[in-house]
Parts: sequence; structure tokens; C-alpha cells
Amino acid sequence: MATAIALRMKGIESEVFEQSSAIRATGGALLLWSNAIRSLRALGLEPAIMAVGAPVERIEFRTARGELLTSLDIERLSRQARAASVLVSREDLLTILSSALPAAAIHTDARFLEYRAEENGQATATFAGGAASTADLLVGADGLHSTVRAQVCGAGPLRETGQIAFVGVARAEGALDTGTPIATVGAGLRFWSGPLRDAGVYWYATVRATDAVSRDPDVAKRQLLELFGGWHEPIGELIEGTPSDQIIRTAIADRRPVERWGAGPITLVGDAAHPCTPDLGQGACQALESAVGLAECLEGADDIVVALRRYENRRIARTSRVTELSFVTAIQSAVDHPLACALRDLGVRSLLVRIAEPELRWLMA
Repeated sequence: MATAIALRMKGIESEVFEQSSAIRATGGALLLWSNAIRSLRALGLEPAIMAVGAPVERIEFRTARGELLTSLDIERLSRQARAASVLVSREDLLTILSSALPAAAIHTDARFLEYRAEENGQATATFAGGAASTADLLVGADGLHSTVRAQVCGAGPLRETGQIAFVGVARAEGALDTGTPIATVGAGLRFWSGPLRDAGVYWYATVRATDAVSRDPDVAKRQLLELFGGWHEPIGELIEGTPSDQIIRTAIADRRPVERWGAGPITLVGDAAHPCTPDLGQGACQALESAVGLAECLEGADDIVVALRRYENRRIARTSRVTELSFVTAIQSAVDHPLACALRDLGVRSLLVRIAEPELRWLMA
């Protein structure tokens, strides 16, 4: 959607083909760092996002017992990056994006099957049920398991982390200080929670695949309460306060960065191009950056193919680094040996601010 908006703002007519039967959001919320907010500013959507987003001012890092290891001053870093950082529900973000497009430009029940390159330089996308659409440009924005990517440059194997994420939103007013998400690390388990604007709290928990949490929602919730039993409040309260059928489960994986995203009039954006684990909160942020960057490269371009390769060359180095930083963070954060956990906690306490702040400045720039 962001890509379609960005293209239309540059005078390039675009349409969205969505495989689901309706435009709906799943997955709780998103942390939009300053770089994402500046991208939304370029789309004219910053005021709408700020009206529904909860500002992130500080992130605390705690042990499972609740001991404060350190904290990051996100408000200061955001000021330096010339835009706020906010936590926003996926539903609110999707509503804002979809409202910025004409209803006729969004097609649902359109499951992409394949594309073919036409002799005149265009591309034709075919969909389940026999529908097809021909255009000067095809952008694959179909996520981690992108069908477009598989055809244009090969999907490549998933890079597994051995971790499963559970995501939810609890109604828990006052459970957390306003503007202060908490990242909690334990032995192989992690828990992140942040207050939303409407008194809800977004949370996600990561467990080891070997913890064998059930796929039955009710059983899974009981197991999560057991796994995180004894962890500091409000972790138990947040899990307990989220309906079982609203806790979303997903394996944490990415794909190794590649050297190309496209061929001819085809390119990729978002997780189809540069998937990353959620550990730095940059997946959606990089997708928004790519949407704006693609439109900028295409504006006034005499040759679409040349413009697409220019976009890819500009974006691949940055997104590849984000992917690798996120993956390393995922692995390092989930250690479970007691000695490794003690060393990790010592490193967080004494070195995190010194190491993380330069990286965050680069990410938020």
C-alpha cells in the first residue's frame, strides 16, 4: 500500500492486488522508528500516524526477575533523527494507508500465481481464477514467502533462528509507564512489551522451538504462562489478559541478503526483498523506506528498467546490513546456558548503550 501511495504521488498510476478476501490487519502492533516516520512524512501521512501512535521515549532492558540492566534514551535519539518514534497498531496503520488510496485501486481475492515478460517490455501478472493484469512495472510486495521473488531471482531457503514468536495485545491500562517499552531477557526466552495509545499493551514473546508450545490456542496460552511463570510483572498479566484466539504464532526466520531483487520491469519491496527478524523493529521501517525510495527513482525516469536497478543498488547495501544485524541480535538474545546468560546480561548492563546508540543512530537516520 505504501508503495502504491508513493508511486501515485509521483504521478505513476498503481494498483494493489491482495490475495486475502479483505484488507485486514493481524499481528498486534509495529514499532515505527524515526526513519519510518520520515518515510510516512514523505507520503503525507505523518500527522495521521502521530494521532494514533504512542510515542516511544525510553526502552528499558530487564532480567526475568525485573532487575533493570540499562535503558536507551529513544526520545533523544529521535530528536537527533528529526522525527518521533512511535508504537502503532497494525490495524490503525493499515486503515491510514488504505484510506490514502482510491478504493478502485485495491483488488482483493487476487492470489498471484506468476508473471510473464511481454515482448513490448511490459509484465503480465496472472492470478488464481484466471484474472490477469498487464502493466509497465510489477512490484512484488508479497512478504517472506514471496512468489514474485521465487520467480524473479529464486526465493532461497529460509534462515531459521530456532525461535517461535507469540504476539498479542492486552487491555491493561497502567501496566506500563507511558512511553516506556520493556525488553526482558531470560534463559532462551524473551518478552517485549510496549504501551499503545488506547490503554492497550502490545507484547511479543519468543520461545525456543524445542519448547514445543502447542498449536492449540488454549493450550499454548497455558504453556506460555508456565514458561514465563515467575517473570516480573506485568508479563503474566499481559499473557493472561489476551484472549487465546488472538495470540498470533509465527516462526522467526529470514532469508540471507541477495545481490539482486529484480529483472526487466520487475522488482521487490519489503519482506519480499529484504526480510529480517523482528529483533530491531526495522522490518516495516525498511519496507516504508523502500516504498519511498522506489518512487523517487522512478520519478521522471525515461527508462523504467534502469530506474529499477538504480533503486535496488541504492537500497540493497542498507537493507542487507539491517537483516544481518537483526539476525545476530536474535541469536545472541536467545542464549540459554547459565554462563552465556550471565555474560549477556553483563554486556547489556555495561556495554549496550555504548554499542547500540551508534547503530540506532544509523538505523534511524
